[in-house]
Amino acid sequence: MTNDTQYTSVCSICGHPLETWQIAGQTLETTLIDHELRELADIRLVFCSECRVKVFSFANSTVEEAIARLEADAS
Repeated sequence: MTNDTQYTSVCSICGHPLETWQIAGQTLETTLIDHELRELADIRLVFCSECRVKVFSFANSTVEEAIARLEADAS
């Protein structure tokens, strides 16, 4: 078991523990509009470098690219 005193956050995507210097990005505004529960929720997102790259690549892709990823994952 590792000594967790060095870790300050958890990556919101991969779940790995992060030291402060490993935080590649995090949310500033923390209000989430939850469409399933139909309410506002407070959320804080923290990203490691690898997941930050994934989030930005997915956020800037087209629906057609997302469909291609879905089909590739299914095969």
